[in-house]
Amino acid sequence: MGVPYCPNPECDQKTLKKGENCPKCGTLAKEFGLREAFKLGDQKRMNRFEKEKQRRKEENIAPKKITEAKNAIESALLEGEEIKLQYSCFYHVMSPPSAVRQLLVDNGSPQLESKNGVLLFTNDNMIFIQQEGIWSPNFAQALRIPLEQIIGVVSGGTFMKHIRITIGTGGVTQQYEFANLSGTKREQEIHEVRADIENLLKQVREEKKRLAQEALTKGTVPQMIFCKYCGARNKSDRSTCANCGALL
Repeated sequence: MGVPYCPNPECDQKTLKKGENCPKCGTLAKEFGLREAFKLGDQKRMNRFEKEKQRRKEENIAPKKITEAKNAIESALLEGEEIKLQYSCFYHVMSPPSAVRQLLVDNGSPQLESKNGVLLFTNDNMIFIQQEGIWSPNFAQALRIPLEQIIGVVSGGTFMKHIRITIGTGGVTQQYEFANLSGTKREQEIHEVRADIENLLKQVREEKKRLAQEALTKGTVPQMIFCKYCGARNKSDRSTCANCGALL
């Protein structure tokens, strides 16, 4: 026995009663199994995102998620951090299945999930502020990675445009993928987003190199030092990081 859903992927109505016509689009309810219902729900969500993206493009406004996550973004910034780039996006991550999926759908196999939120690039770190649930108004920091650890940025995708960022630490690499990035300026192609990130990385590295050379030339101690573990700025008289507690 299936679950009655509105089968129209362009309509954001979900569950209906058996034999009922959708009050939003008029389509007759159709019964779906759990797997098909999950897929349809994902498709409806992506269509809503595309409609919102088009509306924002026409009205030239900032993505709603960036506005909603404002408090969480401000809380995530450390002393001396400034936002250089920010994008509303989906973070693709492999996660263990939910109890329902594990029991009825996927037999315990990991799932590629799309976490909704805001990707930030500051002068020190890459940060992802994640929405705590699909309907939740709450956001929280889920990732913080020093820019120095980013060793590669590529863009791609035919249907779902994405940026894949490679992190390298201690000879080990890891990739992070972010899809459907929407910034606060004019609508950009995905290769333009990649170019903006690459330009920022270059600028930040050149600035830190300049400051280090200047301090060496003058024989002075830099006013700020950066934690190699979390990327936080620290005053030069500190022996441990004010953010993560690691030895500096």
